[in-house]
Amino acid sequence: MAERVPYLGAPDPFMLETLGGPLAPRFVLAPVDEAADLGEQLAGARFAVVAERPLTEAHLAAAPALELVVCVGVGTDHVDRAGLTGRGIALATTPEGTPASVAEHTVLLLLAACRHLTAQHAGVVAGTWPKWRHRARSHDLSGLDVGIAGFGRIGREVAVRLAAFGATLRAYAPSGVDPPAGVAVEPVASLHELAQRSRALTLHLPLTPRTSGIVDAPLLRRLGPDGILVNTARGGLVDEAALVAALRDGTLGAAGLDVLAAEPAAADHPLLRLPNVTVTPHVASGTVEALRAKGDAIARRLAAAAGASSSTSVVKETA
Repeated sequence: MAERVPYLGAPDPFMLETLGGPLAPRFVLAPVDEAADLGEQLAGARFAVVAERPLTEAHLAAAPALELVVCVGVGTDHVDRAGLTGRGIALATTPEGTPASVAEHTVLLLLAACRHLTAQHAGVVAGTWPKWRHRARSHDLSGLDVGIAGFGRIGREVAVRLAAFGATLRAYAPSGVDPPAGVAVEPVASLHELAQRSRALTLHLPLTPRTSGIVDAPLLRRLGPDGILVNTARGGLVDEAALVAALRDGTLGAAGLDVLAAEPAAADHPLLRLPNVTVTPHVASGTVEALRAKGDAIARRLAAAAGASSSTSVVKETA
């Protein structure tokens, strides 16, 4: 009989099939019903898979046999890491598939901002056919000064793709900048210097107490009225009130966002009402190819844990 692995995520059939298929026949994903008794669902579980739903203290209390938690993706800010550490429970991430998918989505949002895609589409739908309205403020990626904030796996993949467009690239990362072979990237000393020297800034930093709200009003002013902010990392990196104000008063030109501070966004969220913003619902890594890679990775993590001791250390998140 297959071992049940509690799954903290939406019980979407495609997700369950794509992520769970590679686990068979040894394991089977079992979606956790938050409205039902957690103890009955988690009591004997050695392993758990966490997608977009939080793993909380209540889950851990109901799972005394838990040895390993595997996150779908690289983010762990929705996991009770202190609780895992206190119990000696290992935490693994699945970066497989994420860098390429998120890098492509980053370019998508940057192109949308450069060409005012949201406003152009809205104009066509409204019947105004705005063929000339946005040309004076539309820009090519070729020659565009782009700053990459964070230069881990995803930041490096973004650099590769933007270099193919002919963009001029600079990057800042606390751990240093190591450009991919054949890609010209100028390291800079600080995030504020990066913003000052960029027309577009794309975020690929992890969300930590140190980086929370790091994109604030002074930094947005450095980007300038033609500036573009792209965020496919974490919504909490950005002071959203400052971003709304900058987009409204012309301090900043446009934004492309795949993440917000609170998700899902409220229907009256001010960022959803601005014509110079493109918002997608946290789907940058949500491709068939990325999910298949993560399903294979989860299967490997679980098989390794089941065949070895559970002394694996907590895996540090890398954006």
